[in-house]
Amino acid sequence: MEDTAMKKTILPVLILMVSLVSCTKSFTDRNTNPEQATKEMLEHDNLRTGSYVAQMIANVLPSYQRGEEEYGSASYQVVQGLTGNIFSNYEAASNSGFHQTNEYNLVADGWTKALFEDAYIRAIAPWTQLNALRAASPYDAAFGDILKVASLHRVTDAYGPIPYTQLGTGAIHLSYDKQQEVYAAMFEDLDSGIAALEDLLGKGVSAYLADYDNVFYGDVEKWIQFANTLRLRLALRVAYANEELYKAQAAKALSCAEGFLEVDAALHPGSGAWEYPIYVIEYNFNDGDAKPGATIVTYMNSYNDPRRSAYFTTGSDGQYHGVRMGAVISDDYAKSSLLSRINCTNSDPLMWMSGAESFFLRAEHALREGNDAAAGQLYEAGIKKSFELRG
Repeated sequence: MEDTAMKKTILPVLILMVSLVSCTKSFTDRNTNPEQATKEMLEHDNLRTGSYVAQMIANVLPSYQRGEEEYGSASYQVVQGLTGNIFSNYEAASNSGFHQTNEYNLVADGWTKALFEDAYIRAIAPWTQLNALRAASPYDAAFGDILKVASLHRVTDAYGPIPYTQLGTGAIHLSYDKQQEVYAAMFEDLDSGIAALEDLLGKGVSAYLADYDNVFYGDVEKWIQFANTLRLRLALRVAYANEELYKAQAAKALSCAEGFLEVDAALHPGSGAWEYPIYVIEYNFNDGDAKPGATIVTYMNSYNDPRRSAYFTTGSDGQYHGVRMGAVISDDYAKSSLLSRINCTNSDPLMWMSGAESFFLRAEHALREGNDAAAGQLYEAGIKKSFELRG
């Protein structure tokens, strides 16, 4: 009787155990979201790391992001348009409501912190993911390091001390580094990034992550040239503060086998939705929140520069007129038909670095080193390159 009872007890338990094992074996299949990529899927064709690189590329300067109507042109306007673009007077605010900004008085807290927050949330967040995958994907991480410098050199030049050296360490509270420490670390990131891409090029790989790159479409040599030109840009920015560092970094840039960038570094429209922020700000926001700045227009008028038609439209009198920086403007002035507009379309690429810049950087370096003849030749070459690209 006891044996029979035991058998009657064991049999259902065994059946239940087999059933549980069977369920466990199919648990993952039955509980995987069919609409979501698995970890294994993300390893194919660099999908995981490529998507992080693509995110960083899209956020060196704010660009249109699908599904985020409030991001893109509106963010670019605050991060770049109403700061760098107007203070250089390439543009000027032509919205009478912006008079406080147009008078050099940045008082809006949401504006003053926008560049900082945008860079860390949108560009550095994907870099931390790439950094975590560095051991398995060193070349992808190298792209990330170069893009990190492209993003954050603008931030440190705007704010001074920023978190940099502790990024990617897992620290919850990041310390702010002095600007000289930030620059030293950026040069180190350029060292490692360029070295990794040169190693890739040496292995015969001339194109990498092309499907995720709307700047150089995976051209490894051009990415090295961009990073090297960025090095010389940064070297010249520290020349007055640390001449020894400037000389060392300039020498590295000049000795780079791949040379300097002589084509535009710009984010081009991809297969998805796109808008060119300068066009949207110029033509769509309040019928023009910005117009060409009077300073650049006056310079170009003085030289009868043939590139004006590439940069600006003419006013109703057939001439080129810009908005004066620092003026308290009225609605009548802002909407005057005499004012020029920026000549662009909504499908234009978003510029990071002009192909002419490397010539002017080298000219400045030559001038600092007392080589006036080379400085003159490089300066003229830069002008010719600008005419070639814009004339």
